[in-house]
Amino acid sequence: MNLNYFVLSGNRKFSIHRKLVFLIGLFSIFHLNAQNASLEMTDGDGNPTANVTNSVGTTTIRLRNNTNNPTGNTFATYANPTPLNVTFTLSNQQYTQANFAGYNGAVLMGYPGEPVLTLMNSFGNTTVSTPFTSSGASVGNGIDITVNRAINLFTNVQPLSAATRATNQRWQMADMTITFSRPVNNPYLQVNALGGTSNGQNYSAEFDYLSSNVPVTFSKISGSALLNVTSTQILNSATTPDGAVANVSRGTVLVAGTGITTLTLRVYTRGGTANTGTNWHGTTNTAGDGYMLAFTVQESNLKVTKTVNNASPATGNNVVFTVTATNNGASNNTGVLVNDLLPAGLTFVSATPSVGTYNSSTGLWTIGNLASGANSTLTVTATVSAPGSYLNTATITGDLNDPDTTDNTASVRVTTADTDGDGIGNSSDLDDDNDGILDNVECPGNNIVTNGTFTGNANGWTLAPEWVASGTDISITTDNVANKDASQTLNNLTNTNNFIPLTLTLGAQDGSNASGSTASLQILLNGTLYATISNGTTRSTTVNNVTIALSNGATSSFVPFTTANQTGFTTQTFTLNIPNAPIPDTAALTFRSTNGLDDWSLDNISVLAFTCDTDGDGVFNHLDLDSDNDGCFDSLEGDENVKLQQINANGSIPGAIDAQGVPALVNNGGAADIGGDQGQGLGSSQNAAVNACLCYKPSVTSGTILNTNQGITALNRAGADGANWPMVRKGGWMALEAKTKGFVLNRLTTPQIVLIPAANLVEGMMVYNTTVDCLQINTDGTPSGWKCFNTQTCPDVN
Repeated sequence: MNLNYFVLSGNRKFSIHRKLVFLIGLFSIFHLNAQNASLEMTDGDGNPTANVTNSVGTTTIRLRNNTNNPTGNTFATYANPTPLNVTFTLSNQQYTQANFAGYNGAVLMGYPGEPVLTLMNSFGNTTVSTPFTSSGASVGNGIDITVNRAINLFTNVQPLSAATRATNQRWQMADMTITFSRPVNNPYLQVNALGGTSNGQNYSAEFDYLSSNVPVTFSKISGSALLNVTSTQILNSATTPDGAVANVSRGTVLVAGTGITTLTLRVYTRGGTANTGTNWHGTTNTAGDGYMLAFTVQESNLKVTKTVNNASPATGNNVVFTVTATNNGASNNTGVLVNDLLPAGLTFVSATPSVGTYNSSTGLWTIGNLASGANSTLTVTATVSAPGSYLNTATITGDLNDPDTTDNTASVRVTTADTDGDGIGNSSDLDDDNDGILDNVECPGNNIVTNGTFTGNANGWTLAPEWVASGTDISITTDNVANKDASQTLNNLTNTNNFIPLTLTLGAQDGSNASGSTASLQILLNGTLYATISNGTTRSTTVNNVTIALSNGATSSFVPFTTANQTGFTTQTFTLNIPNAPIPDTAALTFRSTNGLDDWSLDNISVLAFTCDTDGDGVFNHLDLDSDNDGCFDSLEGDENVKLQQINANGSIPGAIDAQGVPALVNNGGAADIGGDQGQGLGSSQNAAVNACLCYKPSVTSGTILNTNQGITALNRAGADGANWPMVRKGGWMALEAKTKGFVLNRLTTPQIVLIPAANLVEGMMVYNTTVDCLQINTDGTPSGWKCFNTQTCPDVN
């Protein structure tokens, strides 16, 4: 046919030269059940479905959720956790044209008088949907061309005539880049009605793979016999690709790849093999080939949570972990796996999965299919086989892309109530592992509060709308509102001693009725009230109207203050000590504004817990008997004189302890005591480069005798080989010699050594103490750092 227009549906004309190319991205090829939601292109959410006057070179489409795919078309706004957008951009135009106002590239989007995002039955084949397959549907199902929409594109062939391009050849036209707002997996590319005709010439759009952010390959899923797909090309194999139903290409192509964010296709126009000459368009300058592009995608927002029935069990007791795997949609997922391997120190007893199987050796819970909105549970029973603190972590994965991975990992910590078994619970024990180094020395404390300074935002906090983040703090100034919370869930709360130290900067500000307004602020942990701060009605520079009332055993450094004659917030930084005993390892910290007209602000919120882990093995330093993992126990590497024969096989110190759980061996007067105080210092226990268990052996003077490689001589005879000095002096670490003089250190009595000014002491300073007849070396640059070196040698270790 040589007509410029013909009627397809009885009431709408279409250029016979404009045909359909439709590309649909498919996120997953798995059909789970009758209903499997997919994200598709359709009207709504601001998508460009109005007719346009001028064509464009780029457009962005927000995908919508087809909640009853593949059997229906019920669409809803999708943001899980954010919208998924697809942007189409044309570039690298090889030809220009002046036939369409507002855009001069030969390949364009939005044919004038039609929408940029047009119905799939707008032109080309207007009745058949079966060549197309939607995400998550069986072949030939899920796409309804009367509802689904696609990007409306057009290639103008007049510029090829102007450039005298042969009509029976294949010509590069432009590049098309498709960009997803987040990664997708295995999109489907669907092609429909490739082919057109004008001036007796027939031609077809075709596509070559150009680039992508990750490796991808093409393969045919379904469609007409003329759809020819290679690993890098989508072609129309018709000899006469004139757009007639018998000569068009359409169908579904899988773009296999994981984590795709960009895909660039090169657009070509191929002339029929029987074409002749160079006139593609005849006398119709707007002649060309029309086609469409679209994507459907599946996503599955997986989430895992984990709880334990007892976070502070006794050694030898059983604990029960409960793991819940949830699919928050939009789509059904396959190949769902949860990895939950018990850490050393917990011995597997049994497991009960609600679906699938659990392998205790690998920790792999194989769920398989998990429908949108569904959840599955796993309970694992384990015995606490040794004292300690054990972090049990579960992670979840699936075949579909997960748009939010922040909830794909969950952990709970189990800490034995008395890690070292000395009869004093961890919450009261100042040395939980009995290595002689106090817990607060092994870790002065890490702040377990997220963004307690509210720098720039309130990330990490859950705020009622009345609490406002200023970028430096949060405050509540709304009048007459009750029970408005600012809260955060804290972890590792059991890794503190008797009290959980909550430090904060509180601000109080008088409301509009300065002489009579009141307000109160409650501080709760795990739902228990520990403090109520009140702003009373009396306003006077001599009366403190901001006061505190403590509950449930809490203590505080808070000092009442006045807000009288003050502008803005009057602030105070204080610590609230909350009893540890009833608090689980994970609990919510809540600040609750209960009533009144006066205002509150919060800043610099912190809770210090012993969460240091020098060697990164998952065991905190105060529970780790080898904190730097150098093979030498902390008890031996501390700064006092603990010997190998004085410790247990696991590195803890046996025997008597004081009332706070610290071994008597290193306390004042203990057999290993040096400092005259409670416990011992860090020494080299957190320095993997220093192993205090390694010690030099005695000099060798028989058998295989070693050279003495270092010496100081006054006789000018240092040699170069084993026959010379000092090598000839066998078995020593160092040789000293002179003809008439000996090597003499300063000789001082104990009282004289005591009189050396502290400012003059240097670590490594040596004297000979004539009172105790020994060589003394100062080990730390302090008056208490003098140590006697009078043992000829030492054992192989320590």
